[in-house]
Amino acid sequence: MSRANHQQHNQSQQADPLEQFWAAEAAETATNEVIEDLLHRTYAQLHAKCVCKRILPIAVSSAATDMMSIVRAFYIECDPGEADLHRDSTWLPDEETLPAEIDTWSRGAVPTRSRTPPVSVSNGGPPSRASSAGSRVPRSPRTTPRPKSRDGREESGLGQNMVVGPNGLLIAKAPRREGERAERGVVVTEEEESRRRRQTVDKEEAERMERLRSELRGRDYTYDAEGNVILVDLSNPERLPSYQLSPHVALAPEPLPTPPPQGRPRRSASKGSSGGGKGGGSKGGGVRDDSMARAQTEMMAQPTFKALDSLQPSLLETMSLAAGVTLREGEGERSGGDPAYKPERMSKKEFDLFARTSHGGGGGGG
Repeated sequence: MSRANHQQHNQSQQADPLEQFWAAEAAETATNEVIEDLLHRTYAQLHAKCVCKRILPIAVSSAATDMMSIVRAFYIECDPGEADLHRDSTWLPDEETLPAEIDTWSRGAVPTRSRTPPVSVSNGGPPSRASSAGSRVPRSPRTTPRPKSRDGREESGLGQNMVVGPNGLLIAKAPRREGERAERGVVVTEEEESRRRRQTVDKEEAERMERLRSELRGRDYTYDAEGNVILVDLSNPERLPSYQLSPHVALAPEPLPTPPPQGRPRRSASKGSSGGGKGGGSKGGGVRDDSMARAQTEMMAQPTFKALDSLQPSLLETMSLAAGVTLREGEGERSGGDPAYKPERMSKKEFDLFARTSHGGGGGGG
């Protein structure tokens, strides 16, 4: 019995290391889970605190913006204007711009003015029922009550140019000026006078446009800034003067022969008398003609073209040279003298002077 117990004890000792390994691994896994849970909860708490910390200023600013918008809605800010206007004595208000004149180009954009219906005017005699019914002016519906006078009566809503007749009809007042119709007892209203003037102006404008159309028929024209008509005359390019003159010049290799003199040669009285009669006179005239022809031939044989000397003066005479500059033109040569400094050994003072003068800027000759 003792031997069997001893064997069981040995077997239990051999199995203990494996069980210990599994037990240690399980304990480590449980410990890692606990630590991860703690870290997760800690990070969650920190994130919540960070979010609350960031949300607070955003919520405050949003609430302040909403409240200020409500306040501004109730109390609208107005422009205080120019507070220092009275202090600035040089400030002057700008003048109002003049409206643009209506020209031909903008006539299509000008709104038309509707004409008012003519007002019927009754003559001096008592009107009949038909005429009185037809001469009544339709009244517009009254929207505002008539103003009352001090004694409580309603004032009449008639215009300044209308009066109420004895039969309750509307009669226009007499015009400012009286014409033939006024002499005959017919009242001329201001509307009729203005209508007559408009008709006269429209008639003159229509006549002018018709006359202008007849004159411009088949011709090109345009308008200027003021609406005036400008005729466009096309020029014929074939009749324009030549833009380049090329005269015909002929060069002869030899002088042209002198044409024979036309008519009878003149004879001087002295040669005619010394030659003796007709024979002497004719001989003297022939010698003179030959000498004149020979002189003319020699003059034509001489070259008439001469090379023109240049009118520009020489550079050696006109250009001023700086020190250290030598100018050569053709065979001539001219020097400006030795420089006051040596380029190999130049002090700071000489360099500053050289930079300030025209020598350093390249303005000198050469």
